[in-house]
Amino acid sequence: MAIAEHADVLKSAHALFVGDADVDAAKGTIKFNRGRFGKVILKKGEGRALQSVGSPMVLALNVISGENATTGYTNAHLANSVFGSLVGGTDIVTLASQVRACSHDQLKFGPLADKMSSNATLVGDIFNGVATVYSTAVSGPGALRNDATSKLSTAHGKRGGADHVMVCLPDASLGFSPYAYINHWLSVYPHGACPKSGIQIHEIGHNLGLGHSGEGSNAYGDRSGFMGFAGEKSNYSPVLAKSVLAGPKNWQLGWFTDA
Repeated sequence: MAIAEHADVLKSAHALFVGDADVDAAKGTIKFNRGRFGKVILKKGEGRALQSVGSPMVLALNVISGENATTGYTNAHLANSVFGSLVGGTDIVTLASQVRACSHDQLKFGPLADKMSSNATLVGDIFNGVATVYSTAVSGPGALRNDATSKLSTAHGKRGGADHVMVCLPDASLGFSPYAYINHWLSVYPHGACPKSGIQIHEIGHNLGLGHSGEGSNAYGDRSGFMGFAGEKSNYSPVLAKSVLAGPKNWQLGWFTDA
C-alpha cells in the first residue's frame, strides 16, 4: 500500500480515497486525523506499475469550468512548461528534459500525438500534448476532475490514448494541493501549480510508484530531490530547479545498477 498527497491510496486495481490520514504501510494501518476525515470510498481503479523506461506519452488537460473560469494560461504555455523544445518551446527546465537527463535517456516523456477531437464541444483537438476541456462542472476539484476525465474519454477515447494525464484545474477549483495516484495514470493540479516543472516531476513520480522522500518525521524532509521538496515553492534556486530525484529514487526506478 502506498500514499500520495491527501492520502489517496491505491493498491492493485482498487483505490481508497481517505481525505487526510496517516498511513503506516509496514504495520498495515491507517490513522484518520480527527476533524479532517470525510468519506471512504473503495472503488475499482486502474492501479498499475507504469513504465520507468521507454517513451511514455503525456497529455495535459487545460480545463475551463462551467462558469468559464480558466487556468489563466494558454495551451502553448502549458505545453512549453511540460515539453519545452519537444514542441518548439523555449523552456529548458521541464518535466521531459529533467527526467530524461536524470535517467540518462532511459525515460523520455513526450507529448501525445496530435489528434482531432470527435466532439470539440467537450474537448478540443490534442496539439503538442495539450487539449482544452470545456467542463460543465462549476466548482469543486473532484467534480471538475471527474468531468474532465469523462469528457476526455468521450471525445478522444480512454485516457485519450496517453500513458499519463495531467488535469490542470481553473481558478474556480482553488483550495487544494496538487496530487497524484500511485501506480496510476492521473495527476491533478490547481491552476497555478500545473506549469511548474518541480510539481510536475513530483506528481508524475507518484504515478511511477514513488513515495515521498522524508527525513525524520517530515514526509518531505529530504530536499535533495523533488519527491521530498514537493516542488511547491514558486521560485527555485538554479541548482534545485535542475535537480530531479534523490539517489534512492533513481535506484527504485531501476535506472542504475551497482558497478
